[in-house]
Amino acid sequence: MKFIDLAKYKFIIEPRYYFYGWSNLPKILARESLVKALLKARSFLPKNCNFKIWDGQRSRKVQIAMAKSLKRKLHLMYPNLSAKKCNKFLSIFASNPYSNDKKMLILANWKIGSSIC
Repeated sequence: MKFIDLAKYKFIIEPRYYFYGWSNLPKILARESLVKALLKARSFLPKNCNFKIWDGQRSRKVQIAMAKSLKRKLHLMYPNLSAKKCNKFLSIFASNPYSNDKKMLILANWKIGSSIC
């Protein structure tokens, strides 16, 4: 699968993985088909508007770092939260990074960006 750096297409990029220290790569990569869809969608935005993108392709290592970070935050906010409820909450936002499934890990939360004018 071919991944492309979204910055090359003048999207507004805010690499959250890099910002939070989950990745050393300050780029946001996406599949070629997604880039084409975003370019087409951008053509329908009002003049001088663009998409701000903060999420794209991620490795299993980044997915694990994200899950650990969210789990720590949940335990700080809700110290009495059971492991079962914590894992259930995590499953709402992300696929299980510890799974042996070879498929690409995909966020359940599909929103990848917003339009900026």
